[in-house]
Amino acid sequence: MKTLPKNGESGKNLKGGLNEETLQKVERELQVELPESYSNLMKKRNGFYLTKKFYSTTIHNSWEKNSVYVNELYGIYEDSGLIDTC
Repeated sequence: MKTLPKNGESGKNLKGGLNEETLQKVERELQVELPESYSNLMKKRNGFYLTKKFYSTTIHNSWEKNSVYVNELYGIYEDSGLIDTC
């Protein structure tokens, strides 16, 4: 999967992998078990911007009839990332 930094950024949300200890700690704090496919992806690359922004959907939404916009996947971090969105 290709990824691009946003506005020349190369911060921690764009590179590196998630370790098992942090994953377990965040899941305990959020009281959820993240999907295995998402966890495995974050272990390879923990957060990144997507080059493809629009994804097809059959569910209509308020901004588009047949697609959804996704700019990035948040990384999983204790101090910033996925946990900040909750």
